[in-house]
Amino acid sequence: MSLYKQLWLAVILLMTLAFSGSFLLATKSAQNYLSEQLQLKNFDNATSLALSLSQQNDPVLRELLITAQFDNSHYEFIRLMDPTGSVLVEHGSDKTVFAPTWFMSIFPIEATPGIAQVTNGWQQIGTLSLKSDSRFAYGEMWVSTQLMFLYFLAGALFSGLIGNRLLKVILKPLNDVVDQSKAIGERRFITIKEPKTLEYRLLVQSMNNLSGRVKQLLDTEGGSLQELRKEAETDSITGLLNREAFMQQLSSLLNQGNENTEGSLVLLRLQHLAELNRSEGRDVIDSLLQNVGASLNDLADQCEGSMAGRLNGSDFVLLLPGCEQTEKTAQRIHEDIQRIATQMQLENPLTIPAAASIYSSEDSLPLLMTRIDAALASAEQEQRSCLKMADIHGTVPETCTLECWHKLIASTIENQNCELITTPVTDASKQILHMRALPQIHTETGEKVSYQELHPWLSRLKLSPQLDLQVMERALASLNDTPQPLSVSFSAQLLDDENSQRALFTMLKAAPKKATQLRIGFPEYGAYQHLESLQNLCSELQTLGCRVGIEQVGPDIASIGNLSGLGVDYVMVDEMSIHDINDNNARQIFLRGLCSISHSIGLSVIADGVRTEDEWRTAIKLGIDACTGPYFE
Repeated sequence: MSLYKQLWLAVILLMTLAFSGSFLLATKSAQNYLSEQLQLKNFDNATSLALSLSQQNDPVLRELLITAQFDNSHYEFIRLMDPTGSVLVEHGSDKTVFAPTWFMSIFPIEATPGIAQVTNGWQQIGTLSLKSDSRFAYGEMWVSTQLMFLYFLAGALFSGLIGNRLLKVILKPLNDVVDQSKAIGERRFITIKEPKTLEYRLLVQSMNNLSGRVKQLLDTEGGSLQELRKEAETDSITGLLNREAFMQQLSSLLNQGNENTEGSLVLLRLQHLAELNRSEGRDVIDSLLQNVGASLNDLADQCEGSMAGRLNGSDFVLLLPGCEQTEKTAQRIHEDIQRIATQMQLENPLTIPAAASIYSSEDSLPLLMTRIDAALASAEQEQRSCLKMADIHGTVPETCTLECWHKLIASTIENQNCELITTPVTDASKQILHMRALPQIHTETGEKVSYQELHPWLSRLKLSPQLDLQVMERALASLNDTPQPLSVSFSAQLLDDENSQRALFTMLKAAPKKATQLRIGFPEYGAYQHLESLQNLCSELQTLGCRVGIEQVGPDIASIGNLSGLGVDYVMVDEMSIHDINDNNARQIFLRGLCSISHSIGLSVIADGVRTEDEWRTAIKLGIDACTGPYFE
């Protein structure tokens, strides 16, 4: 029973007790008072009327006097009897009673009739007895009782309403604590303002401490996972990103499709390192590599968003977003690395060919790397330390042009030619939990274009939200043919497009039963950039029964604590963290930690891009809840 109902019951009980006590006391007092007053009135009226009758010798006049007295006053009866007991004159009342019978029976007004002797001198004429009518007394008592009841009823209603209002004020901190508890149950660890009430303040302090400790735990564990990931992604000697990590981040940068995505890329090669390692000694060459790595890291730290990597034993790369003076900057970097090699005073001189290229939002990763590799090969042919600039004016295949992609994607969206390719998401026993749907389109020649190839162009052309809505239409339609839940992946651009969000909710509200079978994922990099928008989306989607997840989790794992405030249901680990997991101890440690912290806040973990049975078995052992990828197709 709610406190409001308990309050009303308490008010009703108290007012009933108060009314009962007051009613009994007041009515009993009025009963005794009226009984006494009527009794005195009976005696006085009987004496007065007997005196008047004693002065009349004519029986007819006496009868007229008694009748007039009865008619002009309120009597229950007047009776005149002779000394023998015979009734000479008698009048009785038959008027309507002014109070209920049960009321009069509970509170009877007992007034002794007034008796007086009627005489004529010393001769007794008879005995006069009369009794005042008590009906009017009952009526007054009944009216006063009704008024008292109405007053108490009004008081109870007023007290209840005031108490209800006060209770809302008093219980507001408790309601905040309830909301906080619900948020914790939904994996949103929030804090609330401490109230002034001592008891509530202690409770709120405890809940806030709980949320704070969980949030601190998530931040701490997230930082530890970030360190583990860093170890897995960096070269142990130079501290630079390894090839796979660098390429993945470069690809992610290009795939964002931001019109401001442009800058410079510098590639250097330390030639004949194997021979130098034998002739100079491993310690000397390791020291050289460490100095080169420190120099490139220092250069990267000077430019926001820059990163340096070691692609293999002898190739080093530096990415400089926003750098416009490509050749001048690359020449300075090349000279710095040459200076480091000279300071090492190697017996055999070190040759360092280098290449540099600008990049823009229209470049794809293969095209960019092909261009700069060609420039590096040209520098190597000169067999000396030199810098070559990549040719950015070469012929670009028609299939890679931005206009071609725009035409293809716009036509697909307009004609609604997108189709969904589904892949099962299975648990540890390979039972299908749900199907994952990714869009696929066709070129004019009928060639299939996968989502992985399509995604970067969608981002650059800012057409992702339109395709997302078409994917949702296809997903809702396909739920007619399968009883299994379906997951779809949305773009980060949808989080910043209110019109597309409204259109999405319109579709889901039109099919409420199907909405409960949907899992909707958003990319990690977009989630952290649009946290407020994502939180609002999560709240709306969950009210419709949809489950929400964060995909491509890994690059920004240190921010995983922010997910505790969103109420998401699952995370999907990116392909890079799963690739060759069975042979990579550092990644195994990272994944085990990720699973632990995710499970601690109620999130299930899904591995994406599983290619082999060894990867699947290793992922399950590490605590992954479900897997998807080419292995299950």
